Amino acid sequence: PLQGLVDTFMTVWNCSKPVIAAVNGYALGGGCELVQVCDVKIASDKAVMGEPSIRAGYGAPLIITPYSVNLTHAKELMLTGDTVDAEEAARVGWVSRVVPHDRLMAECEKVAKKICLLPQIGVKLTKDSVNRAMEEMGFLNAIKHNLELMTVFDNSTSPEQEEFNAISKAEGLRAALNWRDARFKALED
Repeated sequence: PLQGLVDTFMTVWNCSKPVIAAVNGYALGGGCELVQVCDVKIASDKAVMGEPSIRAGYGAPLIITPYSVNLTHAKELMLTGDTVDAEEAARVGWVSRVVPHDRLMAECEKVAKKICLLPQIGVKLTKDSVNRAMEEMGFLNAIKHNLELMTVFDNSTSPEQEEFNAISKAEGLRAALNWRDARFKALED
């Protein structure tokens, strides 16, 4: 299942045409990583992003955050599982900019139209060049190594994972997420 998720992300990464992410709500865990593999990322002022999987004892499936934001932000966001609002997501580099919620699709369409007016060979080669630069910095090796680590995550357990899974099974996913997040509420005040 994890390989299939990574394959989906890489389909976006390898697409010859630019992919625009319109982040209009929650983009957490795999959703956050899917946004990051897109070429242009614009968020609504209502967007929330983060890598909270560590709070349930899991890691990030793709490990793109260290390539999207600086190492200091990547480690803090990934090691705490904190979520951030749209403005903070733009500040750290998860998205390029934030627009009013009701203007999100119009802004994304405007960018798409602008890209369509450019010489398409230049667009394709530029996307390919930028992706290759990331790949030369080790992005593909990081994905491969992370898949190995995620296999360890999938085959291991912790008391937190067991409790999360038990609550999820007995009371539903929302209850398990509430349990997970309640442990951190006192620290957010």
